[in-house]
Amino acid sequence: MRDSGRQTIRPIPGSMAVSDGAVYRITEVIDFETIIGTDVESGRSASLRIADLAPVVDGSKKVQDIDSIADEYWKIAQERHAAIQPLIGQFDVGRREVEARAQEVGVNFTTLYRWLKRYRDAGTLDSLMPEKRGVRKGARKISAHAEQIIQHVIDELYLTVQRPSVQKVVLEVRRRCKEAQLPEVPHPNTIRARVSEISERDSLRKRGYREKAKNKFTPVPGQFPNADYPLAVVQIDHTPADIILVDDIYRKPIGRPTVTMAIDVFSRMVVGYYLSFDAPSITSVGMCVAHAILPKEDWLVLHNVDATWPVSGLMTTIHVDNGSDFRSESFRNSCAMYNIRLEYRPVKQARFGGHIERLLGTFLKEFHGLPGTTFSSIKERDEYDSEKHATMTKSEFETWLVTLICKVYHKRIHSGIGMTPQGPVNLPSKLLMK
Repeated sequence: MRDSGRQTIRPIPGSMAVSDGAVYRITEVIDFETIIGTDVESGRSASLRIADLAPVVDGSKKVQDIDSIADEYWKIAQERHAAIQPLIGQFDVGRREVEARAQEVGVNFTTLYRWLKRYRDAGTLDSLMPEKRGVRKGARKISAHAEQIIQHVIDELYLTVQRPSVQKVVLEVRRRCKEAQLPEVPHPNTIRARVSEISERDSLRKRGYREKAKNKFTPVPGQFPNADYPLAVVQIDHTPADIILVDDIYRKPIGRPTVTMAIDVFSRMVVGYYLSFDAPSITSVGMCVAHAILPKEDWLVLHNVDATWPVSGLMTTIHVDNGSDFRSESFRNSCAMYNIRLEYRPVKQARFGGHIERLLGTFLKEFHGLPGTTFSSIKERDEYDSEKHATMTKSEFETWLVTLICKVYHKRIHSGIGMTPQGPVNLPSKLLMK
């Protein structure tokens, strides 16, 4: 069983990890439990268990409350991350590459190299923050006027079919700020960070690559952009469960729970869930994500379910709708901290969230066979008295739900992929990519 104190590894092709003292470059993700890695010294490839992997440098830093970090330090970290971004995924980065990038972003070579090393060692955004961190109160920001100028230049210059370079955007922003006689001109890295926040989809479309954007980001039946390996894209959403539950002592009706679920788009496996009587919130989102990331062995024992649930680890992208719970600053900062890309469904484009919606619909239908179900409508419920027939407690319902996930849903043929959800995790991802 995985050591609960060990740092979580994101098994992405090209990233580095340690196994039995040897450093490996991950070349292929086989499933949720296994990767193929190449020993960087011998060049030999080996099949490795993800549970046995450790970071190249096992960090001993203290965990910090994300909400306590000042906005100023978040921005500094984001600017530094934007500066090293092109180098992060490269396996063999030499002095020439670092010097070229340092010159491009306007920082010293050794400074950029230090940022890159710190980020690779820790793997989290806070490694790029200044050592002495302030608190949120009184955090210094660039002026609203400067922010407005940056946005105007991005809209009027960068996001056009003329496709000017980021450097031209930097020069134009600084020129306009000086022309406006602002007391402080934004640093080039600040401007670059704002440009890097533009979604790739919007950047392609507005810079004259509409067809490329359409091909890459418009999903077709059975496909989803970039979901080509386990945990590449995870979709999350909530729904009221169509069932009335009872309390543990008097067995009296206490209401309908809300279930938050997460699905791995590549395999269609349920990677995590959270059950609560509270309305959807940042808490339910956070608990669901935490459950998705953590190993499930102890969870199965807790709910007395004799099954396997081989899903754990950091996802690359979380895809959600535009609800306020998903747009909270705390959630966005948490994702940024662990380099999880947060992607929002385009407004009025329901097809982008189809996988999680179909999953929730599938489970709601299963709930309709339980005592105390509310069905999906008053018409369907007819004269059935849901509260009168309610018999399941929250713990009993949760045991039933875990059993349904592991022993039924994961073992059933999924029409979208032509096999069971556990099928793709037993095949090399390259055989399933379309």
